[in-house]
Amino acid sequence: MRRRTDVIGLLLAAAFAAMPRVARAQSFATARAGVAAPQGGTRALLRAAQGPVDSTDTVHSVRRALFHITPAARPWAPLASAIVPGSGQIILGQDRFVVYSAVEVFSWWAYAKNRREQSQQEDAFKRIAAGVARAHFTSSPRDTLWSYYEAMRDWKASGYFSKSQTGPIQPETDTSTYNGYHWQLALRTHPTVEGALAEYEQVAIRPDFQWSWVDAQFQFDVFVRTTEKRNDAHRAAVRDLAIIGANHMLSLIDAFTTVRLELLPTALGGGTGAQLRATLPW
Repeated sequence: MRRRTDVIGLLLAAAFAAMPRVARAQSFATARAGVAAPQGGTRALLRAAQGPVDSTDTVHSVRRALFHITPAARPWAPLASAIVPGSGQIILGQDRFVVYSAVEVFSWWAYAKNRREQSQQEDAFKRIAAGVARAHFTSSPRDTLWSYYEAMRDWKASGYFSKSQTGPIQPETDTSTYNGYHWQLALRTHPTVEGALAEYEQVAIRPDFQWSWVDAQFQFDVFVRTTEKRNDAHRAAVRDLAIIGANHMLSLIDAFTTVRLELLPTALGGGTGAQLRATLPW
């Protein structure tokens, strides 16, 4: 009986001695299985499983595990940033990839929105032009370049291409119209009538594209405001593209600087300092 009691005592002592190790192993295994991690996130989890570790090494270890980063990928970080801003910073383990990525996503969203707005305004002012200013001259108006609609905005009427339906061309003489103004301008800039007439035939509005806003002031005002909204959307879209290009360039330069510049410790007299060295070859 005494021997049996001694054996049970030894077994209990061994069990109590092993309990801390078992508890720590179970806590780590439980966290991996999906149970909530200790307070503090990944760093606390690693600290509980492995003991005290350097916080910087822990962050980089977790980042490499998340993004599958290898040291061999570092030289490609600038190229990656040039293609997708922020991707180079991910390769280099830099948290500011969030800024580049956010700017890229928001700028493309804004660009798409402004291009959509531009297209909607173009459809709107073309409908107004076709249904009001051009309706008196053609039943099936054809679409054309933006410069044509700009001229419709600046001139109330195009005027006639030729005041004679048969025979030689007789240009419009009313200078308050688009054709009449350009005919007088051609006469002033060419020494001969033949030369002025040749230029007039190139720039004058043909009968199929003739327009007039006479007795349609309200529709003309709406047309002008719609073209202005189109221009605002176009300028905003161009600005968005400029921001996107700048974001690509800044992300590239940031990644290139990180890869190619090294901060090396060096002895300066009796103390310590830093020496900046750049390696230019790719």
